Amino acid sequence: MVELLMNEPDHDVPKTKPGLDLPRDIYGRIACVLAGLLFGVCGTFALVSLIGGGAGIGKFVYYELSAFAAVFGVALVLWGLAVPRWIEGLVDRVVRHVTLVFGLLFLPFVIEFLVFAFQGKV
Repeated sequence: MVELLMNEPDHDVPKTKPGLDLPRDIYGRIACVLAGLLFGVCGTFALVSLIGGGAGIGKFVYYELSAFAAVFGVALVLWGLAVPRWIEGLVDRVVRHVTLVFGLLFLPFVIEFLVFAFQGKV
């Protein structure tokens, strides 16, 4: 009886893949184009505003966010217009890159918290 239950296929478990599940219907693709235009325009204007000015961690974070928005916007517009398969991989890589950057930027705050915690100041 146990073998019979163990060999039974899972019909109710959805087939999913890692990463984003971008829409393939016409309304979802129109939404992708509109969202992509919004992200692309905002990201591009933010990148243009970074020309000149000082340096620092604030400018680096602003640069990373605006570059992410611009690339994500272009990827969404391309997806909405042409539905190429390589866009899914590009969007996944951009999301991983931004997650890594924010993780690395958050690391000093974790170290500072741990130092204060061991000193008894928390």
